[in-house]
Amino acid sequence: MKRLIFLLFPLFAMSLSAQPAIQYTMDFREPNSHLIDITMTIRNALPGTQQVALPAWRPGRYAIQNYSRLVQEVRAASETGLPLPIRKLNKDTWEISNGNVSAITVTYSFYATILDAGSTFYNDQEIYFNGSNLFMYVPGRLNEPVFLKINHPDGWQTATALKPAGPKSFTAASFHELADSPTIISPTLQHRKVTVDSINFHIWIQGETNGNPDALAEGIRKMARTHLDFWQGVVPFTDFHFLYHLVDYRSGHGVEHAKSTSMVLGPLTNLPDPDDWKRAYPTTSHELFHAWHVKYLVPADLEPYDYSKEQYTNLIWFLEGFTSYFDIYLNHKAGLITEAEYWEEFERLIRQSELNPGTAVTSIADASYDAWLYGYSSDGNKNRMVTFYSQGELFALLLDLDIRKETNHQKTLGDLMRWLVAEFPVKGRFYQESDLLNGLKLLTGKSYAPWFADYVHGTKPFPFQQAFDSAGYELIKVPADPVSRTLLGADFKRVDEDWVVDQVLPDSPAMKAGLFLGDKLSGSVFHPLPDKNLDAWLAGNLSDSTLTLEVKRRGKPVKLVLSGLNTTHYTYKIQKKTNHTSPW
Repeated sequence: MKRLIFLLFPLFAMSLSAQPAIQYTMDFREPNSHLIDITMTIRNALPGTQQVALPAWRPGRYAIQNYSRLVQEVRAASETGLPLPIRKLNKDTWEISNGNVSAITVTYSFYATILDAGSTFYNDQEIYFNGSNLFMYVPGRLNEPVFLKINHPDGWQTATALKPAGPKSFTAASFHELADSPTIISPTLQHRKVTVDSINFHIWIQGETNGNPDALAEGIRKMARTHLDFWQGVVPFTDFHFLYHLVDYRSGHGVEHAKSTSMVLGPLTNLPDPDDWKRAYPTTSHELFHAWHVKYLVPADLEPYDYSKEQYTNLIWFLEGFTSYFDIYLNHKAGLITEAEYWEEFERLIRQSELNPGTAVTSIADASYDAWLYGYSSDGNKNRMVTFYSQGELFALLLDLDIRKETNHQKTLGDLMRWLVAEFPVKGRFYQESDLLNGLKLLTGKSYAPWFADYVHGTKPFPFQQAFDSAGYELIKVPADPVSRTLLGADFKRVDEDWVVDQVLPDSPAMKAGLFLGDKLSGSVFHPLPDKNLDAWLAGNLSDSTLTLEVKRRGKPVKLVLSGLNTTHYTYKIQKKTNHTSPW
């Protein structure tokens, strides 16, 4: 016992003499109130007035989130408890009139009912938070160390990448690190750990599941092995934490962090095979790759983070699309998916891209800027929308195919990523788009400026056939079942008991016939509408490439005749040429 006291005493003394000037304490009201009480202590406050602010967005989600809508009862006082005047300057910022008071306490409550990979959630089963929406910060002091005390129930486990600093206490080197460290606290957390090359990978599972955690850990071991091999010795962390929320509804949401990732995945509560975690692997691999690409390899546009407003970059297609490309590539290398499943991803994406009219009017660079406009929603003109995830992934595929062709399969897109890491974060630098072009030129001897002009900043169709052919692969059209988009040029969604027009494609039979967004299908002149499988119903009611529909528009019946309908439907199949032996 004497030895134990001897070891703890210097740590306690150190904590008293080197306490961070900015500290947070979390307390909790009744679980069914969902209210978390935050006490923020600021020492060395500015004389006269001091501002505090709540982030308007979080890194990894390029959209204004307006987290302050969840904040209430903001108060300020001196450290001795004397109330101080506080007023709201804008939706995210408060100003305290503190005079000569240099130590300020700010208190507020946060309403925590949202469960997603970047939110804060509190009930009787868990405390889950992302500091990027829960904690206020002091403008101009984002790089100072901070201290956090969490007064959670005794006996609950904590899953976090934050550094422990005593019972229920943690430190972070800066507000950035605090904001970048999602945390789950629960009495029912399951924990597994795998170690690869002396790197500890922690698996934390929150939520009931019949899945075997050991099988998930084994899958992550294979995945981690492949990611570490890919980066060839450059590892920006010593421990990494996978925080899983497993739910019984469809979800594939994950958020990247420097030393961890938070994911809400489902349905994963009742697996057909308890050892089969294949549904979890795509998001897991995606977020792990982000630990290097986005959190370590950072574009100059996003350095440093400005939590108060939009932070624009035209490179989100590179940040997200290339990560999507490599997450499935590395899962294939790890043996977590088959080669057929690997190529099926691109077969689907290529056809999806072809059928999206937005690719003809919106470049992937513009789509990167537009993330701040749409907030990742489908509101607005769907005929101009492009997803930087899938289009960026397809551009990565084209580049990889061309790099392999130009170098006789001696270099790959992976070599570009490793070059960027070696040239920029390893040397303490941040990159720009021109650096991607420089790296490609060094790898291949070829200028890719025309590619970027055509396919990144322009809307020229991606040359899939040419790219596959030159790299020793074939892109083959194969018959497919008709769907409303290929048949009519329209999409429908189920709203209560109605099939409602959700999108009308330009120059399509649906557009020419006068179908409107929001029209409700009433049926054909011959058959009633089905509850399911509308595509088959539409195809079954064709008559010589013509379809007669009845719709309700603003409550009135309208009859439409759609002619010139497409009767040839296909998808794609990717396969190696018979004489092609180069490895992928």
